[in-house]
Amino acid sequence: MNKAEPRTNEVLLKDNKDWLHFARPYQLITAEKPSDVLRALQEIERLVFVNHWYAAGFLSYEAA
Repeated sequence: MNKAEPRTNEVLLKDNKDWLHFARPYQLITAEKPSDVLRALQEIERLVFVNHWYAAGFLSYEAA
């Protein structure tokens, strides 16, 4: 078995029977500390609404 090359800034999600592949993001938004989380989520929500984009990524419960 060959090892797959690691990929950066890609998300693969299963939605019911379909796989969704997100790559080459328009923008990356990060929260470095807990006080940044709400602001980051609000910015993501704004960008999704204004640009009709999808948002895909990772948020852990430790963030808040």
